[in-house]
Amino acid sequence: MVERLAQQQYRRTIGSITSVSINIYN
Repeated sequence: MVERLAQQQYRRTIGSITSVSINIYN
């Protein structure tokens, strides 16, 4: 249960960073 929650947070963080990177490069 804890692992799944951590994985969701990890994915959300990766997604946020990716979005920021895309915005910067565009």
